[in-house]
Amino acid sequence: MAYDLYGKAPTSPEGEQFRRAVGRWSPLVEVCYEMAPWQTRRCRDRYDQEGTRGLSKKNAIKLALRLKYQLLMGRVRPFMDRFSGEASGYRTDECVHPHPA
Repeated sequence: MAYDLYGKAPTSPEGEQFRRAVGRWSPLVEVCYEMAPWQTRRCRDRYDQEGTRGLSKKNAIKLALRLKYQLLMGRVRPFMDRFSGEASGYRTDECVHPHPA
């Protein structure tokens, strides 16, 4: 099982689809909310399946840039390590390059 997010009017391949396994969704969401609270303030429901509460292109880019900055500053790994066992072995580069292989 997985969460699939689809861009409403994508202008690049990165905006077309994002897939994350259910077990990896919560840690990813928590990283977003913790590391980028200002950029995620428009996200009302972390588990909404209606597709009506996503970010605009502008705000999605702001979120991506903030997460990339946090990753480059070395702040994502310590945060992920707080997830007991569940996050061990997660690759922090998945936060920057989330596209399916």
